[in-house]
Amino acid sequence: MIKKDFSKPTYGKPVKILLPDGNTKVFVLRKDASTQTKYGMINHNDIVSHEWGEKIKTSIGREVFVFRPNIEEIQLFLAKRKTQVIYPVDSMRMISLSGIIPGSRVGEAGTGSGFLTMYLACYVGKEGKVYSFDINRDAIEIAKENLDLLYCDKNVDFFVYDVRQEPPTEDLDAFFLDMPDPWNAISSIYNSLATYGRLIVFLPTTNQVIKLLKTLEDTGLFKPVAILENQSREYQLQSDALRPLSVQVVHTGYILSMVKVKEK
Repeated sequence: MIKKDFSKPTYGKPVKILLPDGNTKVFVLRKDASTQTKYGMINHNDIVSHEWGEKIKTSIGREVFVFRPNIEEIQLFLAKRKTQVIYPVDSMRMISLSGIIPGSRVGEAGTGSGFLTMYLACYVGKEGKVYSFDINRDAIEIAKENLDLLYCDKNVDFFVYDVRQEPPTEDLDAFFLDMPDPWNAISSIYNSLATYGRLIVFLPTTNQVIKLLKTLEDTGLFKPVAILENQSREYQLQSDALRPLSVQVVHTGYILSMVKVKEK
């Protein structure tokens, strides 16, 4: 297997350019292509001949810096969206609650545009495994395209499958659900998890949270350990006018963390 080199700019992968005024531009590198900015044209061939963090000159001689974009920047500027997505602040909290580590084997249902999948893939790495399920084939195709933008080794299997029927997985370290009726999948995914496995669910409304909690009480298969809502504020990048951005996303959804318990 050819080892992928993510240590420098590469054709087919995203790059982030820092312009003289502090603004940024994120785009995918293409051989013999160029990108227009108000500071002149940026030649993609020039970028791949440099290292991350170096300066290059535009067509009119202005200097710009070359950086490797992170997952959040790739999602914001380049990733396609088929459905409502899970924001980075929620993705990372869900991962921390799940207890997974590099090398873990995880499942997710409700692939959507693959925004959570992107974080999971990079987090578990090439030694881990992500099994991603969605009933919409078009959504999975978009998720695959988004994953191709990442600078990480990834090991993801996609399935056009309804996890309300028992999925073909077992002994997973964690399972993530982003679907409108997760209570209908509680029983079917129970056997997919290892005895220590955790179930993490993302829901947008309190009505859904209440219905899920009632199902947990009725089935007794999982024990809820946390319900939380993430809130964060982003600030404008001005030393002379430091303040929160005027327009921000206030509410995204609710995260429920559960542990698997043994059936009686």
